Amino acid sequence: MEVKTYAPVSNHWIYLNYALINQDTGQAWDFGREVSYYSGYDSDGSWTEGKRNDAIVIPSVPPGHYYLRIEPEADPSLPSIPYTVDVTHDVPVFGIYGIAFVALLVPVVIISFRAYTFERSAGPKAITRPWSYPICPAARGQRIMFRKFYLLYGALVLSTAAFGQYRGWSLDTINQLKNVPKSVRDNPGS
Repeated sequence: MEVKTYAPVSNHWIYLNYALINQDTGQAWDFGREVSYYSGYDSDGSWTEGKRNDAIVIPSVPPGHYYLRIEPEADPSLPSIPYTVDVTHDVPVFGIYGIAFVALLVPVVIISFRAYTFERSAGPKAITRPWSYPICPAARGQRIMFRKFYLLYGALVLSTAAFGQYRGWSLDTINQLKNVPKSVRDNPGS
């Protein structure tokens, strides 16, 4: 599930404290997001800081009936700041695939580095064109064995990434709370 926030702020901020609460069980995911945008001029020219929008992915939300509690905070000197919240479910998480891509590159980088250092240690006289000598059967067997290992390794990495996508793994952290009151009436004294 993805929660996108937009606020047309200019040289101000707004902080939104969210709680995604399961109506049936009371289980909640509590998180806060800040939207701020500042701009100005100084001796170096114009500058900007922040963004007027924000997005977060909530991982592993089980099926059920939910409501989203929003508690906005802003500078008290401002009359009000409008904001828009868009909630989308079944959003793909691409961070897992980035990690899988890096994991697939690790063996290639290690093998390339080892080949490079071997060529450097042999000296300039030992460097020949790869097509000028026949490949011995032992070297061919090692290449075939490496290809099988890399194929198995790649299948394992990609299946782990697909499983993570299915389970809703995310790189964002969300606090999961238990039995959050639905309103202030349910929690006197708060």
